[in-house]
Amino acid sequence: IARSPLELPCGVQLPNRLVKAAMTEGLADAFSRPGDALFQLYRTWGQGGCGALISGNIQIDRRYMERPGNVAIEPGAAGDQALLDSLKKMAEAGKCEGSAFIVQLGHAGRQTTYMVNKHPVGPSAVKSQPIG
Repeated sequence: IARSPLELPCGVQLPNRLVKAAMTEGLADAFSRPGDALFQLYRTWGQGGCGALISGNIQIDRRYMERPGNVAIEPGAAGDQALLDSLKKMAEAGKCEGSAFIVQLGHAGRQTTYMVNKHPVGPSAVKSQPIG
């Protein structure tokens, strides 16, 4: 069964049911863009035969990242051609052998490490414990 194709409810066709789960890589450059290390990593995973690869944390706000080194996409990113090109290259690397590439978007909120933001915020009034 693991090697049989699967159609997801959204219509995406997976060549098999093996999925690389989301992990945090911390390999983005100083501008929170993916680079050669991430391209090679996803190319290697793509060559491994998984039906789908779920990306590591791709944050929507550089102020509230899960950790330093996360990839980030922010408002106005459509005008950042270097970011768009690097994201496209990352997706192409992950899809190199027919795997689906699924992006995990995130916003760490108050769970942001102090190494990223000393005053993280979140939607809850409940205080969170400091992380990292």
